[in-house]
Formats: sequence, structure tokens, C-alpha cells
Amino acid sequence: MNAISNPLVSIVIPVYNGANYLDEAIRSALSQSYSNIEIIVVNDGSNDDNATEKIAQKYNDRIRYIHKENGGISSALNAGINAMRGEYFSWLSHDDLYEPEKIEKEVAQLRNSNDIVLCSGRQVDSEGKPIKHYSKTLDARLTPSQLFHNWLWDGYELNGLGFLIPKQALIACGLFDESLAYLQDLDMWIRLMFMNYSFICISDRLVISRVHRNQTTNLHKEVFFTDGAKMRRRHSLLLAQSNVDKRIIIDYMYLCAKDGTKEEVAFLRSLLAGQDCLPLCSLFVVVFFMVKGTLIRYARVIRDRIWTRKGIRN
Repeated sequence: MNAISNPLVSIVIPVYNGANYLDEAIRSALSQSYSNIEIIVVNDGSNDDNATEKIAQKYNDRIRYIHKENGGISSALNAGINAMRGEYFSWLSHDDLYEPEKIEKEVAQLRNSNDIVLCSGRQVDSEGKPIKHYSKTLDARLTPSQLFHNWLWDGYELNGLGFLIPKQALIACGLFDESLAYLQDLDMWIRLMFMNYSFICISDRLVISRVHRNQTTNLHKEVFFTDGAKMRRRHSLLLAQSNVDKRIIIDYMYLCAKDGTKEEVAFLRSLLAGQDCLPLCSLFVVVFFMVKGTLIRYARVIRDRIWTRKGIRN
């Protein structure tokens, strides 16, 4: 089957108070060797004396610029998706970078409209210096259950910057969940794995993630646990309503058990009741993970109380 010919790819760059790095991100998008692209910068209500806006607007008609009230990264991504003219979506965070051949190499892998392509990446610090960071790479066409298994058990990272996704797939999934402040990207990748798409993994490290103190993931770590619980409840209900591969339900049950979430585990087990797809050894693994997850949760509570008393955390 021939590759899809020259589709328009929309690179969406959501930004909030991003004057430090936005210019470099836009330049990495403009430097793509694949020419049929549009670049959409979505300013999510930055309050930095128009510094972010000035950087974006200096590119004039080389990019499309959208300014909106602050609503969080999911709302900014959704605004970009709704404004897309392209057939394919590619996310570039304002503080991260693409290698010049990122889009070209991913488009070359497309064979039909149900293909989602993802590449690997590397990390740099705030000054652009490389950070040693191990991550597994893959060169394979995978089913949703195979990708889920590789992510959950084998250390394969779902790097949001590395995805090339058909716009229609995002629409079918219901776009990014704007109620999630921390895990909106993981939530989307998992929901895509609940649907009938093929995932083409390429081992090339074509994206560069910048690690720095002002990232949302470093400023609001406490939101992670709230988002995780909300995400797992939603996914459990989606699994109950879909015809997803039973292997994904089993793996997702392990994921819930790792966090010690008894209710979600019980619900997912009920979906598998009366079927031969849940071996006895799996039940022992679930129990082990649940005990471990519960102990880790209590340990975090004790640690946070100690840190609060010592003034390390408010």
C-alpha cells in the first residue's frame, strides 16, 4: 500500500508566559524539511506584559496566531485543533524543539487514515545541554494492546511531542480533557489506544524535551494524584462501553492496582468475569500491586506531613 501523499500537517504550539523559549520552538517548527505544514501558536492568556505575544507576532504570516483567555493547556490545544486546516496534528510545547526531519520522517510512515505515528526523543536542560536519559525505542507497527503493553511493562515512553495524529482521531476521541491539569496528554494517548488505530513507532529521536524548574509538572506535582484518580474512573467507564481488546482491560487493571485503587480494580475484574482471559497468576499480581500501591500512598501522606511540619512544603 502506498504512503499517503503530501498531507497538510498542523503543528500546534500552546504557550503561556513563554517568552524565554517560544522563539526557539517556532524556529524549530519553521525549519522542518517537510514543507506542507502550518504552524498555529495558541497564547493561553499569558500575563507577561505582552512579551509572549510580541515574539509570536514578529513571524507575521509565517504562522497563525491565536490569543485566548487562560484556560489551561488542554483548552489551548483544543483551540489549536479546532482551528486546524491540516489533516494531521503534531504538538510542540513552547519550551521544546523538533529535529528538522521530524514531520518528514513521520509522514513517510503513513499508509492509511487510521495510522498514528510516534517517534522517540531526548532531553536537554534549561540551557540546551543534553541530559542523560534512558528511554526505550521501537521500530514496529503495533496494535493498541501491544502499544499499551510496551508502555506499561517495557519502559516505552509515550512522548506527546512525538505523535503525528489524524485530526479525525482526535475529534472521535472527544479532544483533550479540559478538566485535567496534569495528565491531559496521557489521558488522550490512552483513549486513542481504546480505539481502532494502528500505531507506527519509529526509533529516531526526533523531538527534544527541555527540563526546567518552571514546567507545570514541576510546579504542581500535587495535582498529579487528583488527575490520576479522575482519569482512571473515566477510563474504566470507557472500557466498559467499548469492544476493546481484553488484554488492554487486564493491563489497565494492573495499572489501577499499582496505585492501590481497589474500586477500579474490582470494576475491571467484573468486566472479565466468566472469561478465561484472566489467569490465576494475574490475580496474585493484582493483589501484590494493590498492597504495594496502598503502602506507597500512605508513605506519601506521612512524608508530606513531615515536610509540612519542617516547613519544606506549605
